[in-house]
Amino acid sequence: MSTDSTVEFQRRLLVDKWRPYIDMVRLKTRYLVVEVTGARKLAVKKEDITVLIRESITKSYGDFGSGLSQYAFQVLYYNTQTRLAAIRCAREMCKMVETSLVFVTDVHNQDVSLRVARVCGSSRTCRENLLKFSLERAKTQNLYSSQPNFDEEVQAEIALVDPQ
Repeated sequence: MSTDSTVEFQRRLLVDKWRPYIDMVRLKTRYLVVEVTGARKLAVKKEDITVLIRESITKSYGDFGSGLSQYAFQVLYYNTQTRLAAIRCAREMCKMVETSLVFVTDVHNQDVSLRVARVCGSSRTCRENLLKFSLERAKTQNLYSSQPNFDEEVQAEIALVDPQ
């Protein structure tokens, strides 16, 4: 038996031994409800927000932050009318993401700022808060006059955010 096959055999034994414990540990996440404020005609997509936040994390925290942001960071939802976003990240990097949002200042040469409205521990509470904030924004921005069934559309979109 060669040393490579011996090492591989030992590795397989070790993995098989600890597999029940590895599968029991789950990734603990946090969900951030984020308000995007800026110019009136702000043309931002979900992908733009993802790229900007990842760049901000890399600038603020270097390779360490960049590695963590690859691990468990995702913009789950963004509505261009209400300008609300839902971000999922690992629990350990929640503060890192929050502080990096401050440094996002422009998108496509337009001034913008990102503010955390709520931090949630589950996707259910994130969806509830997104819906609450979206309906409040719809009332203040008079979105019902231009779209009578706006609340139904938003509810359908938010229901698809990270269903468990």
